[in-house]
Amino acid sequence: MSVIDIDRLALELPGATAEEGRRMAVDIVAALAAAGGLPAAGDYPTIRVTVPAAAHERAADLTARIVASAIRELRRGTG
Repeated sequence: MSVIDIDRLALELPGATAEEGRRMAVDIVAALAAAGGLPAAGDYPTIRVTVPAAAHERAADLTARIVASAIRELRRGTG
């Protein structure tokens, strides 16, 4: 597992409870840490991804799409 440093993670989750948001944030960070081939610490001061939730989408599926978008954005900047 990689070591990552995330200074701030902000999620807009209309209709979700604070606990659901915390759980999703932890899952997102864990998935990013487990991903290989990401840029070294400090290479990205900020990235922003927008991933609209589909109607009745499971939190795990939305989390996976957020992580995939973030990884794409991170890798795009290293090329």
